[in-house]
Amino acid sequence: MAGAGEPPATSKKQAPLTNALNPDGTLRKGVNGAFDAHRFIMYTAPDGQPVFRPAGIARVAGAGDNNWQDGFHVPGANHIVNTVMRVGTDTYIGGQFTTVGSVNANSVARWDGTAWNSVGTGTANGVNGPVNALAMLGTTLYVGGYFNAAGGIAVSNVAKWDGTGWSSLGPAPARGVGGEVDALAVIGTTLYAGGIFLTAGGIPANYIAQWDGTTWSPLGNGTNYPVRALAAMGTTLVAGGYFTRAGTAAANYVAQWDGTAWTSLGVGTNGSVFALAVRGSELYVGGQFSTAGGSSANRLARWDGTGWAPLGSGLNSTVYALAISGNDVYAGGAFSQAGGLPAAYVARWNGSTWSALASGAAASVNAVVKGLAAAGSTLCVGGEFTAAGAVGAPYVAEWSGTQWNTMGSGNGTSISGAVLAVAVSGTTVYVGGGFNTAGQVLANNVAKWDGTTWSALGTGAANGVNATVLALAISGTTLYAGGEFTAAGGAAASRVARWDGAAWSPLGAGLNNSVYALALSGTTLYAGGAFTASGGTGLNHVAAWTGTAWAPMGTANPNGNGVVGDVYALATLGPTLYAGGSFYFYTSTAAIVRGLAQWNGTAWSALGAPAATALNGEVDALVVNGNVLYAGGSFTQAGGVAVNMVAKWDGSSWAGLGASPANTLPTTSAVRALAVSGSTVYAGGDFYSPTGLPASTNFLMKWNGTAWTGLGTGLNQGVRALAMGPGSQVTAGGHFSAVGDGSKIMSHLGIYHDPLLATLTSLVPGTAGPGAVLSLTGTNLTGTTAIAFSGTANNVVTSGFVVNAAGTQITGIVVPGGATSGTVTAVAPDGVTNALPFAALPLAAATAQEASEVCLLPNPAHGTVLVLGLPATGAALLTLLDALGRAVRIQQIRPSAIGAAAEMSLAGLSPGLYHLQVWAGGRQTGQALVVE
Repeated sequence: MAGAGEPPATSKKQAPLTNALNPDGTLRKGVNGAFDAHRFIMYTAPDGQPVFRPAGIARVAGAGDNNWQDGFHVPGANHIVNTVMRVGTDTYIGGQFTTVGSVNANSVARWDGTAWNSVGTGTANGVNGPVNALAMLGTTLYVGGYFNAAGGIAVSNVAKWDGTGWSSLGPAPARGVGGEVDALAVIGTTLYAGGIFLTAGGIPANYIAQWDGTTWSPLGNGTNYPVRALAAMGTTLVAGGYFTRAGTAAANYVAQWDGTAWTSLGVGTNGSVFALAVRGSELYVGGQFSTAGGSSANRLARWDGTGWAPLGSGLNSTVYALAISGNDVYAGGAFSQAGGLPAAYVARWNGSTWSALASGAAASVNAVVKGLAAAGSTLCVGGEFTAAGAVGAPYVAEWSGTQWNTMGSGNGTSISGAVLAVAVSGTTVYVGGGFNTAGQVLANNVAKWDGTTWSALGTGAANGVNATVLALAISGTTLYAGGEFTAAGGAAASRVARWDGAAWSPLGAGLNNSVYALALSGTTLYAGGAFTASGGTGLNHVAAWTGTAWAPMGTANPNGNGVVGDVYALATLGPTLYAGGSFYFYTSTAAIVRGLAQWNGTAWSALGAPAATALNGEVDALVVNGNVLYAGGSFTQAGGVAVNMVAKWDGSSWAGLGASPANTLPTTSAVRALAVSGSTVYAGGDFYSPTGLPASTNFLMKWNGTAWTGLGTGLNQGVRALAMGPGSQVTAGGHFSAVGDGSKIMSHLGIYHDPLLATLTSLVPGTAGPGAVLSLTGTNLTGTTAIAFSGTANNVVTSGFVVNAAGTQITGIVVPGGATSGTVTAVAPDGVTNALPFAALPLAAATAQEASEVCLLPNPAHGTVLVLGLPATGAALLTLLDALGRAVRIQQIRPSAIGAAAEMSLAGLSPGLYHLQVWAGGRQTGQALVVE
């Protein structure tokens, strides 16, 4: 049999597989013969054909993954770091993570001083479970924890990496030890392992064993309870843990093994030991105890070979990690004080006194420290924290001696929680969830991405909100947030709050339970969730904000206002509000309607007859486009029509989107988020493809009006939020940490630039009458077959216009006679585009008097602007365009007492340069306007 890593013997040498492959790993057309596929891994491409990639290099991006924006990885790990080890200029970490920086790294990774590296290659690098301990013997890395595979090789809780490949410590069936490994140490050529096991190599070994490179053996009778820490003092092994006996000797939580027998260290400690460190002949012991050698020693003590001594007054809570550099002893753990002084989670003992690493409220990390490694004045720290000092540093950080630094770069949000809500305004993306950092910025549960950098909403430690954000809604520069929080910007705000761009404010008394959904209609804000009251007002799961208080919605139901059960999704279409969730309500005829309802401002009703329109499952997502409502959830029928988790309502009937997103999707899956651009629908949720790699249907798909397709190779975990804009940008938030095939790391936030999505960005002019010539700009407009205006007849243009070679502009569009004020869309090969506002002014309304050059006072303006130079008689139409040519204000002007002047409101507009178009007397003119 060929050895590991060796090609199998053949009677005739085969040509290497590289001779048969295209550069993308697919088979060359017409190739035939036998090829040596050793050292290659076969995957299945989205179109079903095989793709071969070298096993010895990191996987390249899957087809389409280049459209996912780079940079949304964390500047650290995506979950807890349990142990840290320094070897030369390299730092190794082990824990419960799956990514570090921009690389896939399963539970173990190496920092080379500049970048993170996985230990092994491909998606099976590292190990498949938590790592608790690391050790280096020569050039071989040993890893201990709770796992059964390393690099895809079967192992048992301990494994080794020789720089090329992974292997087990011993043959099958044992392959290691019979339980969790919590500590490793090396003396000479022997590896020692301690933990929660009773066998090693298949033979009895009570909580501790040794590996000589070939076989496992016990250390006498071991200990009577688990071992949590190991350290070498010359040729003597020291063990700490939960035990009170080692071998045949009484040994309270700490003992030493001289190669033959166990002995105690005096009377030991009075509580568990979790950390050991050695300096010369001195042993430092940390844990949960309050005495050592019978004398006071709070969580940390020194053993000099004959007796115990405390380190000052010690720490006020558990010590989990120790490191020594020169005269300094560093301790990490769950404590908040060292020597009676503030020192959160990590502190330094200089031989006589305790101190924090730096002063101030942000001097330390923000949660428990579980691993330490020191080199000179540099200290590497790992644990459960997500921030270090004033920077976001998920789970691993470096103290330089003067300041905290991240280990790596990245724009992703902290993995302390998922992104559960997304809102887009222009080029600004707002995210909400359960995090406290965004990139390297401290941001509590809500943050803003401007296309380049992250920023918090508010300043200081109380920025953002104090608990999870589940919903966002935006109007102009005002952001509304809903969720589980009780404070915003440090002030009381019960489950819902408003950010005006400078400060947070509550919305009245707020709501008494979680807010899952928000929606805006004009100046009215709607909230849906699990709440039942605001102050003394009863509100059953849905309510409207009047500007001064939360108001109930409906009173006719037997249950009172609102609905019975939680509301998870809201959407508005004009004055109509749609609500989806797991609720029911009674109609005026006492019929029960479940899961989806509409509110007309006075009463709740079903979407059609209740029996004919019922959804047979929960509704988790709603979105409106044009006059169509799209619903997503866990249902399989809508109005008696078979659908699969997503359906559309056109105002009179339900329909599915094609046969289904994918007939192979598990029936327990659900669509949790929807976004729409034109006729293209994006659906995200918990669905995935159980076959093939890469799996393009993983957790996110799109419907182009004809078929469902994936976005690159999809994502590796669930999607909880989607939002469109600008242009062809689709923003996704959720639980994911990478694309579907693992080739690109994205930390809970991904921005996909859809290369096929036809998108309109501006229309010039935005107001015109029949016969006027317009131009559209956008992306992916090549192949456009029609331009559709609002109207019922003679409102579609199918000829006469020209699309430029780049597909970014359509010129020569003649306004048809049937066009009415409303919107303009383009019909492109991938579907109907998004809509832009258009104001039609019939020629019959024009007078012989032409518009003169207008004058704007003041200019720059704030709040309002006075428009002078309008016709003294007849109608005029004012359209204010932003810098992208989008209409942000449309105002009809009629003759008035003040003659040729009109006032336009600028409320809610962002500062910047605008252009005011005036259509009057059959002629268009305009002026630039600066809004302050």
